[in-house]
Amino acid sequence: GDGPRVPGGGTEFYTACYGPRPEQAADAYVSPLLEGSFHDRPPAYVVGCAMDSLCVDAEKYTALLEENGTPVTYVREEGMVHAPVRARRVSEPAAEFFARYCAAVAALARKEDADGGH
Repeated sequence: GDGPRVPGGGTEFYTACYGPRPEQAADAYVSPLLEGSFHDRPPAYVVGCAMDSLCVDAEKYTALLEENGTPVTYVREEGMVHAPVRARRVSEPAAEFFARYCAAVAALARKEDADGGH
């Protein structure tokens, strides 16, 4: 159904943006849970938004990375809908989420730089 989750037809629309041809939907970059490889990956920071129908996918993705030895941090953002970054200028909770996200990703990038990659 529609909001606060991904709007009806939204998943199909965004999948088509990543892969305009139907067969591209199975590409690992479009649908990593279907066709992805989960080993030899750099450290990851994964966010699941509690009010997002894709939150369960974020949890599955995190589990697969962990099972294959990838260092991963998973954060579940309570009360957040899909893509809360779009609301960061009009919602204080979304702005706070975005600040946490930026700080975490910057720390991850600094660690990558210090380690010379992953």
